[in-house]
Amino acid sequence: VFVFFITILGLINLDNDVNINNSFLLFIYYVFIGFVDALTTIIPGISGTATLMMFGAYTSLIRTFSSIMNFYYLEENIKILMPFSIGFILGIVLTAKIINYLFKNYKSKTYSAILGFSISTILLMFLRCFNSFYTLSDLIIAFIFLLIGIYLVKKINHLFMID
Repeated sequence: VFVFFITILGLINLDNDVNINNSFLLFIYYVFIGFVDALTTIIPGISGTATLMMFGAYTSLIRTFSSIMNFYYLEENIKILMPFSIGFILGIVLTAKIINYLFKNYKSKTYSAILGFSISTILLMFLRCFNSFYTLSDLIIAFIFLLIGIYLVKKINHLFMID
């Protein structure tokens, strides 16, 4: 199950934004993207950003949410937000029920699938990082934030005595 989900997400990896000219297919696509975003919200350890990048929807969603108050783009934003919201709401309701069922009946396989999703999104983010150009200052800042994150996790673990 673990290898299956890593393989599936690796095959799904789309590198660019998706360009769909058919309005019905675009509607279905954003319903699906909303559903997938709901999955990443409910299932622990899965990066919503990485998943949206895999499906080629990240840029269009960020553009839509950042221009939500700009009424010049109102029609374009509604074409994205309406199906995305429908998919997200359906995804939240259905995913909660499905995850509950899976944990009750297939606990170890469900954990394996979640682990497969988590590791594949991490691997895909690393692949994207290697395909991008970063300056030395970007890398230094990233490393500093990594150290700060490690320090904070250790402090929180010590505070709550988590080993």
